Amino acid sequence: MKNKFLSFLQKETNITYTENGATALKTTNSNLLDLFGTIGSLRARDESEIERLFSTALAEDTLLATKMAFYARNIRGGLGERRTFRVILKYLATLAPEIVIKNFDAIALLGRYDDFYTLVDTPVEEAMWTYLKEQFTLDLGNYHANEPISLLAKWLKSVNASSDDTARLGKLTAKRLGLSEKAYRQTLSKLRKYIDVTEVKMSGQNWSEIAYEHVPSRAMFIYHKAFKAHDEEGFTNYLNAVIKGEAKVNASTLYPYDILEQLGLSERNSNFSFHHYDALLEEQWKSLPNYVTGEQNVLVMADTSGSMRGRPIHSSIGLALYFAERNKGAFKDTFMTFSSRPSLIKVKGNTLYDKIKCIPAIVENTDLEAAFNLILTVAVKNKLSADELPASLVIITDMEFDFATTARGNWTFYNSMVKNYAAHGYAMPNVIFWNVNSRNDVFQVTSNYKGVQMASGQSPSVFKSILANIGKTPYDAMLSVLNDPMYDLITV
Repeated sequence: MKNKFLSFLQKETNITYTENGATALKTTNSNLLDLFGTIGSLRARDESEIERLFSTALAEDTLLATKMAFYARNIRGGLGERRTFRVILKYLATLAPEIVIKNFDAIALLGRYDDFYTLVDTPVEEAMWTYLKEQFTLDLGNYHANEPISLLAKWLKSVNASSDDTARLGKLTAKRLGLSEKAYRQTLSKLRKYIDVTEVKMSGQNWSEIAYEHVPSRAMFIYHKAFKAHDEEGFTNYLNAVIKGEAKVNASTLYPYDILEQLGLSERNSNFSFHHYDALLEEQWKSLPNYVTGEQNVLVMADTSGSMRGRPIHSSIGLALYFAERNKGAFKDTFMTFSSRPSLIKVKGNTLYDKIKCIPAIVENTDLEAAFNLILTVAVKNKLSADELPASLVIITDMEFDFATTARGNWTFYNSMVKNYAAHGYAMPNVIFWNVNSRNDVFQVTSNYKGVQMASGQSPSVFKSILANIGKTPYDAMLSVLNDPMYDLITV
């Protein structure tokens, strides 16, 4: 029989506060969910913090925690978090080396082959070199047989790299593959040429030989100015063909913030704007994978407060704009921002360059309460039915909300909003808290609270899982993501 005192004591000691004074929870009461709600937004956290969050999740469920690590790394369909995954991978290699060894194939499939360098100087290093040598030998055989090969050669370190650390790892790789440095260089060169690595043609000054339509998304994103500088006629012809719809440009591994950052998102007067127009980036924006399906009655609310400066605000605005454009429901081309006051944004214009000008600039406060109250006020004032309100609100934020003026006792910010809506005869819409910059352990509900889900990271692929799990508890929504068949290969 559960002790009432202990239950109340646990609730009391689970109370914390955001940086701006709002009541929150230290934990969802599930270490797995605590990690899930933050794992995509830990880029600014110390390695020790990442290890702490993962170790407690691992103790709760080894398989699900391991799946979560690979979900975080998954470049296509996951969060694409490289540093966080590598911190976890190195930690796991020491704590449970057998788990890492069992999942070498998953590292290659869901991440990149250069992730394996994280395992140098760990208990699994010998097994790692054996695995890479087997793949290297297989690729050589397939190369000579004119068969497809893996991308191993692309991601192996070069011995003649400008970075001392990269060159050191390149020399170590040559040694562990049983090759002289010269033979290693020559072998890498022919394998990279065989798989048509863009950088090989660039370094050889063979710019006109580059098939731009086949250049990977991130390489095109990084090098498109160099392509134009060295092959102006060829690249211009290609870009014109893309604009006309006669050629394609890859963008599968890009995120909205990539494009906003490259265009120089900044505040001018009272609104955001870009430093310049870039036709290639406009086309890559249009070519981002579409993870928004169906006519969803969903409204995105983007945090544009002062604490979001830098990449977090690029993510919140980029993701909000991405969803609004692709949404086919009642809120197509519409989203809200919140800071000291909420704003309803109607997306206008034919280009990303024009659309970004619709968005008000940063204001310091994080008054999410005002945004919730605006929705409620409009509903009450106009006697709207619940069906006429958004069915779900996606709040893209750093979770550091202002103190709620309607808060009582130890109500969390979210509980305060629920009670305020109920007092006016409305049920709170389903809410998704999407954390893009986790600086502290702050949560709004526990794991079994129905009608709230959690997400994290910068990837638009998160919208797919959000839309598929509306109405569930945070824990059940997490399970839906981690039990996706793409993670069936993960084993412990």
